[in-house]
Amino acid sequence: MQVSIDSSKYDKHQLFFVRKLCEMVIADLRRAGIGDETGEELAEQIAFTMCCLADGSTNLDFNGQPFRACLMFSQDEDYTEVLSSGSGSWMHEYVGSTVWDIYHEDE
Repeated sequence: MQVSIDSSKYDKHQLFFVRKLCEMVIADLRRAGIGDETGEELAEQIAFTMCCLADGSTNLDFNGQPFRACLMFSQDEDYTEVLSSGSGSWMHEYVGSTVWDIYHEDE
């Protein structure tokens, strides 16, 4: 596996990832009959929690050892090339504005 480090390209990938994750959470809430007023706050909370877990912002313990996710993006179908930021992801920081954008894009 070859790892490419490009924080600018990585940021574009994580913005796309966050957008899709938020859209999926919102769609599920709407299918469950949760209205947009409650749904916007709930979508942000759910997506933020999921992103914190996926981007390594949430500290976990596994068998007594620190355990953190390290998010990379595949550059091809066989995962022979992956894209890294060179450190970790910060995608949880984009959740609030992304959820707001989705709920208010028609305004």
